[in-house]
Amino acid sequence: MNQLLISNDDIPLHAAIKRNDLEEAASLLSQGANIAEKNKYGQNAFHIAALTGNREVLKLLLDTNPSTEVINARDEYGNTPFHFACREADEQTAALLFNTENIDLQNLLGYTALHLASKENKSNMVNFLLSKKANVNVLDNNQNSPLHLAIKNGLLEVVTILLEVPNICVNAQNAEKDTPLFLAANLCSLDLIKHLAAKGAAAGIDKALYYAAEQGWKEGIKYLFDLCQYQYQDSGICVPLKFAIEKDYAMLAKLFFAKDNRFYSKAFGYSVEHSNLNAVKYILSKYPQFINQNCQGYGEPPLFLAVNRSSYEVVNFLIDYVEDINVKHHGVSILNAAAYNRHHGFEIINLLIAKGAKPIEHMDYRENTPLGEALRVGSLESAKAFLQNGADLSLAKGRRSNIIHAMDRHQPGQVIDKLKFLQEFIKYGFDLNEKNRQGLTFVEELTDSYRPEPAVLAYLYSLVDTGVNLSSARLRKALIEKTDLMLKTKDGVFAAANIFFNFVHSANLEDQHFAKQMLSTMPEARTSLEKILDQEDKEIQKMSKEIKILIKRLNTEDKSSTKVSLGKETNKLFESLYQGEILYKRGKAMKNKVEGILNDDSIDKVLPKISNLNEKIKVPISKVIQINIDKWSELSGKSGSKTPIFKLQGNNNAVCSKISSFLNHDELESFFNTIPLGTIPRVVPVQEDTECDRATKRPKEGIFEDDTGISRNAEDYALLTGLDSDGDCL
Repeated sequence: MNQLLISNDDIPLHAAIKRNDLEEAASLLSQGANIAEKNKYGQNAFHIAALTGNREVLKLLLDTNPSTEVINARDEYGNTPFHFACREADEQTAALLFNTENIDLQNLLGYTALHLASKENKSNMVNFLLSKKANVNVLDNNQNSPLHLAIKNGLLEVVTILLEVPNICVNAQNAEKDTPLFLAANLCSLDLIKHLAAKGAAAGIDKALYYAAEQGWKEGIKYLFDLCQYQYQDSGICVPLKFAIEKDYAMLAKLFFAKDNRFYSKAFGYSVEHSNLNAVKYILSKYPQFINQNCQGYGEPPLFLAVNRSSYEVVNFLIDYVEDINVKHHGVSILNAAAYNRHHGFEIINLLIAKGAKPIEHMDYRENTPLGEALRVGSLESAKAFLQNGADLSLAKGRRSNIIHAMDRHQPGQVIDKLKFLQEFIKYGFDLNEKNRQGLTFVEELTDSYRPEPAVLAYLYSLVDTGVNLSSARLRKALIEKTDLMLKTKDGVFAAANIFFNFVHSANLEDQHFAKQMLSTMPEARTSLEKILDQEDKEIQKMSKEIKILIKRLNTEDKSSTKVSLGKETNKLFESLYQGEILYKRGKAMKNKVEGILNDDSIDKVLPKISNLNEKIKVPISKVIQINIDKWSELSGKSGSKTPIFKLQGNNNAVCSKISSFLNHDELESFFNTIPLGTIPRVVPVQEDTECDRATKRPKEGIFEDDTGISRNAEDYALLTGLDSDGDCL
């Protein structure tokens, strides 16, 4: 019997039952105690007696000849006394409360008495309920049968009893689509799986096999695989084998290969496509001839499939197996095929070219060069690789009238994505103002087709420095209408700052008028503008710190490949830092001007000259820039000396802008006469293939090469990178 806690607000009869005080209970009943009276939980005397499991008390209550409604009364959770008896007591106690009406009654969770007995591992109670014809297939609110619950709890004895019921459904799915077989696999219980399989359980066997593979459960993998009886089919590749390759579950894949060696050819192409280098190596070790055959199900050679869809690692492995990488496949070169690779195209294309792939301008049957194909499908990184290796942008349009048309057919629908894509190629000579057959530029085509959203407007006007023609009246009207919405985003703020910075200086009166119109709409947005500028300030400071950390790592790193990676990361941060500082200053100037025109509708056409950094920025000066400032000071102090710090020209004057910010107005003219506009300084670690001293891994004879391909002496290299020939900070 169970002892229940007694509370002060218990009904006297309930308290007596909880104490298992039969004499007190009998006395209260003789005095007219109401057996149907419920406590605050909706439980009557039968509920309490069932919870205690006291058969004598139950008999005493039953002697009062209660109605079926009282015996089968529900508490606040829908439980009857019979539910409690089957969960807490023995089968003899439950038998006292049993009637045909309550055998399959469900509580608010959908549990019947059989659910509760199965869940609580009460095998004798399960036998009793089944003998009373309890429905073994009733589902609870989560679509679990008693069998589901027993398996979830790993109750082999209960499962065995339930499986003896002739009409039990062994393949039922619950609300989570889990079958009993999968739940057994989830517990890694081979005994449960065997019992289910003996009763014909098959639903969910693939899922069960996957789970066994994920857990590395060898016994389960082997048993379930044999149970599945997979057969080779000419068409397609079976799902479990796909799963094994995608997840690199070698044991499962090898079971397929052992069953039928034709699975090797099925799996090879799929392994290439899904970048499973381990599987590719294993299969080629068994069937090296596959390298010269079209992959089954793909219709193209392994290397073509790899450069098109796979990873750098797989391509790098396969390329050494191929005798001639310049063999065409249906008129398509290996470089044409690589153009489609959106994720790894940059690295793969550089590898192919390094291995002798050519020509870079080969036209396929659609008259597309590799670069043209990359543009057409929107593979930005692939296009970059071709351009950096000398591809001719003018040949990329193929049969189409211009580059923009070459991109239209399969370019992602997002306009901003397309704009970002196009912007990347300005430095390679791509003209954003190029017109299509209808005589429209991309911007005109865009604004004629629909009214751009604020985000699109913001990005369009962020291109103002690139020379893109933004004079469309419709575009400008849309901007004026949506300036307030634009200024709620960072991109919008800096787009507006660019417009202000460029158009207010323009000799074109229309541009000046446009800038004035735009500024007149901004005063209400000052709060959001200030907030965004503060955020940008923090980002700039954060990037400056990251650059310092990276340069420190770069100077202490010995591994060449890691140096290359760190150098790229540092350069990327430099670019973001300088761009952020320029935009911040423009945004700050715009904010000041907005505040200035609140009571003055005239626009001063002369912005402040480049001067000291705004006190709010206080960005730590990087080592690279400080070196150049110091060098300029040294050079400018020498009478008649005009030696420039930078010997390469570029279209990004961010470095000079940064240096200039520390000079007063009188010094600026001298500075620009001394130092021509330069590019962002780059940290250029020694490349692995550079001719160098093998012991020190340093270039010979003090010659360095930066990422422009221009060789420099050690002094130039130090000035450009901030590193001496030992790779240490100067």
